[in-house]
Amino acid sequence: MRRILLMMLCLFAPGALLAQVKGETGGVYVAGEGFSFEQAAADALRERASSPADPLAVLVLGGEVRRVTLKGTTPELRSLADKLQAAGATLYVCERDIRAARLNPAEFLPGVRIERGWTRAEAQANVGSRKEADSRAPEAMLRRIRRLCAES
Repeated sequence: MRRILLMMLCLFAPGALLAQVKGETGGVYVAGEGFSFEQAAADALRERASSPADPLAVLVLGGEVRRVTLKGTTPELRSLADKLQAAGATLYVCERDIRAARLNPAEFLPGVRIERGWTRAEAQANVGSRKEADSRAPEAMLRRIRRLCAES
């Protein structure tokens, strides 16, 4: 019995971990938590090529935030952001990271959306089920982004 369980674990664990290794959380690719903006964008574009109908987002966190500003970007990064948006992916940054970096919303590349994230009270409130039947629904994706942008 242990052998069977061990074998099943060996077969299914890599697939379950693959999404986290790539910096992806249910259609939301995260740059800034061990992944650069380029890595997250490349993974998102690769997914877009294989499943063009699913909603897709790239969330840029922490130190990577400056890379999607007008002053902090390079022509290559701007081109990558344009490719993402042309492919239907939405770029998000967290309001808390903007405040921490002392940036102004007008400093970001066109099309970058700023997400407030949940407050501590909202995250702890019993407001009903936050679980969507379809994990790829835009509402479920926005909930993931708000959770990742939540106040610490």
